Amino acid sequence: MIGQKSDSLKKQAFLATYAQAKKLYKAAKYKDALQYFILSKKQADTHFGKYSNEHITATNSLANAHFKLQQYTQAETLYLEALELVDASLGRGNKRYRQYLKNLMYLYTVTYDYAKAKKRYQEYFVLNQIGSEPNNPDCVQALNTINRYHRILIKHFEKKPNSLPKAVFKDITLNYLNYLKIKARACAVMGWYEKAELYYSLLVIYVKKYLGDRHINYIDALRGFAQIYQINKKYSLAEIYYLKSKRIITALYGNKSIQYANILGNMGGLYTASREFPKAKALYQESLKVIEDTLGKINPHYADISHNFGYMFHHYEQYEQAKNLYKEVIKIRKKISHDNPMPLVMAMNSLARLYQDQGLYLKAQKLFEEGLQLVKKGRRRERDYAVGLVHLANLYTNMGAYNKAEELYSRSKRIIRADLSEHHLRYVKVLNGQARLYELTGQYTQAEALHQKIRNHPLLQTDPVYLSDLASFYNSQKKYDQAEALYQKTLKLIEKQTGKNSLGYAKVLNRLAKCLIQKNNAYQEAEKLLLEGLQIVQKKLSEKHGDYASYLTDLAMLYQLMRQNTKAEHFLQKSLKIEDKNYPNRPLSLLVLGSLYLEQQKYTQAAPLYMEAIELKMKAFNKNKYVFSEKEQKAYLKVNRHFFQQFEAFFIDYIKSGKASQKEKHKMARKLLDIRLATKAQLLNDKMNLLHFIQQKASTNFALKQDFERYLRLKAKIARFMTMPTDDKDRKRGNISEQIEQVKVLERRLYIAKHYIQPPNKVQYTSQNIRKFIQANEAAVEIIEHKAQGESLEKNQYSYIVLVSTQKHAYPEVILFDSPQMEAHAKTYQKSILAQTEDKTSYHNFWGLIGDYLKKQGIKKVYISPDGVYNQINLNTLRNPTSGKYVEDEIDIQIVTTLRDIVDAPKNKQRNSTNNLVAFFGRPDYHLPIADLQKEEKILKKNQQAHITDFHFPSTPGKLVKQSKQRSGWNDLPGTEAEIKAIAKVLNKKQNLKVSTHLGNEALEMAVKNVKRPKILHIATHGFFVENLKSAIKVKKEEIIFDNFSRGGNARNSFAAKAAKIMREEPMLRSGIVLAGAVSYERATPKPDTEDGILTAYEASQMDLQDTELVVLSACETGLGEVSNGQGVYGLQRAFIAAGAQAVILSLWKVDDEATKMLMSRFYEEWIEKGKTKRAALKAAQLYLRNYKKDGNKIYAAPYYWGAFQMIGE
Repeated sequence: MIGQKSDSLKKQAFLATYAQAKKLYKAAKYKDALQYFILSKKQADTHFGKYSNEHITATNSLANAHFKLQQYTQAETLYLEALELVDASLGRGNKRYRQYLKNLMYLYTVTYDYAKAKKRYQEYFVLNQIGSEPNNPDCVQALNTINRYHRILIKHFEKKPNSLPKAVFKDITLNYLNYLKIKARACAVMGWYEKAELYYSLLVIYVKKYLGDRHINYIDALRGFAQIYQINKKYSLAEIYYLKSKRIITALYGNKSIQYANILGNMGGLYTASREFPKAKALYQESLKVIEDTLGKINPHYADISHNFGYMFHHYEQYEQAKNLYKEVIKIRKKISHDNPMPLVMAMNSLARLYQDQGLYLKAQKLFEEGLQLVKKGRRRERDYAVGLVHLANLYTNMGAYNKAEELYSRSKRIIRADLSEHHLRYVKVLNGQARLYELTGQYTQAEALHQKIRNHPLLQTDPVYLSDLASFYNSQKKYDQAEALYQKTLKLIEKQTGKNSLGYAKVLNRLAKCLIQKNNAYQEAEKLLLEGLQIVQKKLSEKHGDYASYLTDLAMLYQLMRQNTKAEHFLQKSLKIEDKNYPNRPLSLLVLGSLYLEQQKYTQAAPLYMEAIELKMKAFNKNKYVFSEKEQKAYLKVNRHFFQQFEAFFIDYIKSGKASQKEKHKMARKLLDIRLATKAQLLNDKMNLLHFIQQKASTNFALKQDFERYLRLKAKIARFMTMPTDDKDRKRGNISEQIEQVKVLERRLYIAKHYIQPPNKVQYTSQNIRKFIQANEAAVEIIEHKAQGESLEKNQYSYIVLVSTQKHAYPEVILFDSPQMEAHAKTYQKSILAQTEDKTSYHNFWGLIGDYLKKQGIKKVYISPDGVYNQINLNTLRNPTSGKYVEDEIDIQIVTTLRDIVDAPKNKQRNSTNNLVAFFGRPDYHLPIADLQKEEKILKKNQQAHITDFHFPSTPGKLVKQSKQRSGWNDLPGTEAEIKAIAKVLNKKQNLKVSTHLGNEALEMAVKNVKRPKILHIATHGFFVENLKSAIKVKKEEIIFDNFSRGGNARNSFAAKAAKIMREEPMLRSGIVLAGAVSYERATPKPDTEDGILTAYEASQMDLQDTELVVLSACETGLGEVSNGQGVYGLQRAFIAAGAQAVILSLWKVDDEATKMLMSRFYEEWIEKGKTKRAALKAAQLYLRNYKKDGNKIYAAPYYWGAFQMIGE
């Protein structure tokens, strides 16, 4: 203890002395400062040692003081001592070594000791140079320093030419010019073209001044300057410097030399870029002749010029000549390129790009992949490998292999950003390719973010490819005026650069035509543009080219709109003859021709076209989904949803027409069911499988565990960002987009890991397989919501296709509910339930036809996968007006998320939990003081054990629980306490169960999250789902606000519109349950470091509920959520199923406290005590409640009391 105190005093004494020295030094009192620096150096050496940080710092500072006093000898000695100490203790790679070396360099510079200065320059440059080229910021900084010091020396010797021998001055000058050249090249490599232009201009001036205008370095400087001007599209200035170089080379080497041939090749590249084709061609031909006469054909010079000559033909779309030259270059390179494969790879990539432009995708893919393998084997630069990745990614995008493209774009982006810079044109072009990919897969938010990042890059302002892609994005966002203006600008640019007969021009004409059609139905103008584009493509490409087929399809779509069906059919049939099954545009051509036949009621011709189109789309989705994140999969399905909608529309029309034969009807019904089995709730299924996979493998796969934990942390950060005040968001906006990108990349990586590590699921989810897994008296029902399409519709109109599978029928039976009033019917049902009035129509509106068919087939039990409004009603509560019975009295209904659950049932057969914990949460104290909340959480944290899924969940946005000024939104629920105590009384009879109750201040959000794999999790509190507020309706003299928020209360929340806007893209954040401290947390300013008391569906989905037999959400409207067509309900039911629960019981409307207590108590009695299945127990409890009598009256006979709860799963 005494020793520690002594050390502390010594440290304080040193710091005081050193601080005084620094103070005097800053005040320019160098003599006074010198004495204090000497003292501090001695103190540091004595107390901390020679190699201590304090001693090294004091030594360097003392050297600086001697330098300021022009005591250069003492300064040199001390700088050298400081360098030696840093070298010994920290190594030469440390930044302090470079900084002290810089001080010594400057000392030698100002003392004009060039011999020592030169040695230190070279050491400094080597230390700062990372990699084989000076293309990193440290190296550029070093070059700046060295150049500055050289200029000091040059100016000195210019003023005093006799101060040193001329040889020394020449050496200084040559070194300066060399560093200047390196700096210019480094800037060019980094994409800093304006800086490169500046340094080349200085280089030209100084080389001419010191070496003369006949020196080889002067020629190199002129050529470098010209190349920078060419990159910056200053062609006339570039030409001046090339011509100047050519004159000097001719004078020095003659017009038969290799130097002469190379400058001709350089000028050929200039004239190619400036569209002076005849000049470029003549120069390349002359250059090749000179090289052939001098060295023959088998040499690098001939290969270089031939490659560039091929590019010229490629640029002007003269593919045959370009192909021949590229092939010749590849042959030469294979003979001479042994040590460095890159020239060969570049030639292969050029030929591959040519094949890609010709639509020969497989040939292009083979060459690109071969090139990447060569780069891997050879001595590669990372950026060269990245270029190959980008080429292949662009190809995959064109081929529709979006999964592969996304992975390659991400990899190349990381490499180029690290090796060059984010400003470099290569990096920018990668972002453009990725933005295009996002647009094609429906990820418009990500595409927009990338366009915002790159659209102001100076070199893109005249890049027609980028401008056309940007216009295409604007068009996808319905910003038609912006898109049209950009297309027009692009056409003018292309006309200047390559002329009106180029493929690029045709492509933009095609895109502009589509824009005009969507903008204002300008059919005549669009037709003119499309025909012009088609003529160009026809001349430039073979009529067997896939792009030619795409133009035909686009023209056919226009003729269909113009009601010129004969022309449309002709072009579509022609297009389909060209497109093979691997061509990404074929599904669209099939769909358009099918819709054309549908308009003409040619059903038999349309049917196979629709079937093939959706088969191809499903194949593409299955191929891509393994490397898409969940959000990307959702976007991809959404952007391609119209294929399935149009097939559904055709199916409905065909059935209604009465013209479909039984064979055709059955075939299409089976196909439609197969599609639903493949896609419905697929995202939920994939997410569940992913989480199961991670939990199984995390203990043995450290990298997987690390990725998963990082993924969870980042998701939590992003969600917390949403809760910040606006000012904080503005400050942190910079890195939030990067974190969102990282989350997406990590989720994609996890899906990829699962795909490659886990064996693929061999189970076939087909309509045929469904029949094998149901009994003779059972049926499986798939309900499909179809939204009618058409501009004439004033509002959304929905039809419902019901597909009924039974064991004895080979094909699903088709039932249609084709009323446009289905949503209105659902509202009528809800009002009737809440008002407890007789409902004479809902049975017929939702069930009648289905019930009649099932009765005829002798079906006793039915599995139903609902969609649309069927998620908002409990079919069991529908009363048959003829028999007077409820549906549950006529048939046993089991709701499933997807009919795939039937196939999976044997492998997921009741998994009894190994945990005997039953966790109850109820009657939370919503007003729990913050101090008490913090105290309770501290206890929970102390007892919490580490687990893979232990992580901090994102808190719910404050606006989600914002209360009105007049009253609290969350009323106390004493009934839930009574409910839990009554159930606990039942369960405590079972000695093998460990019942844990959390009431009042113990019903915490953190406590719920800390529950791991219980047997039962039962939560009784307020539930909510945020959507548009509905109007009040009367319920038995009491006004209850049907606002989707409160259980048995009348909370009116003013925040719904804002919350919906903030979280419209994440419905799982808009559904949840309310726990202790929610009101206190919302009112707290500033916010405490605690949970916010709101357990959102988003948070619940990430709990560990593997093998949990049942989750009960005894709260109002916990079954509500956002219905996503084909993906089910995004809400609490999805959350707990995804977390691993085998079954979930939840409610569809507000529930009565006393009725709920009786229902739940009876349910547990039937299940736990009597040993019934959960489903049978719930049915028995509901029947008990229906028939319960008080004073001779069945007080709970109305469905309002017993029909709110449904079971999902099992």
